[in-house]
Amino acid sequence: MTDQETVTVDQAERILRADYWQDVHNVTENLREMIESREIETEEDAEQWLHETVDGHSRVIYTYNAQQCLLYSDSDGAYGDEFGSEGMVEDGCIMWSRLAYAAFTTDIREAIDVCEVFDSLEDEAEEAEQTQDVSRRVESFHGALPLSA
Repeated sequence: MTDQETVTVDQAERILRADYWQDVHNVTENLREMIESREIETEEDAEQWLHETVDGHSRVIYTYNAQQCLLYSDSDGAYGDEFGSEGMVEDGCIMWSRLAYAAFTTDIREAIDVCEVFDSLEDEAEEAEQTQDVSRRVESFHGALPLSA
């Protein structure tokens, strides 16, 4: 390896941090797309999907990735904020996956406001309905006009 190919610790950490936030972005965008395509129809369904997705994500299930999650998350204290210290350690072992689950979920929730996405869809649906209503009125008005010879 030449000097130009050597990666510093700071560069490596920037890469790992960017990788973590890309995972947050990917889950967020998947959730947004599923709501917009109506695959997820309610906020409760969105919460269930988020729980299942994060619970099975490699950021949570593998210890090394869970530790990285906590290093690069802006919400590394989310578990303690939500549940207190109970459950952070069991049988002398740090419960990395629990801590990572809370941090990863919090970062995703902060990246997407599910209520706002649903509200936006409702606004779009109302707007489309109003446009259709106006179109029907115009068509019925034009149909009521006498034809000139």
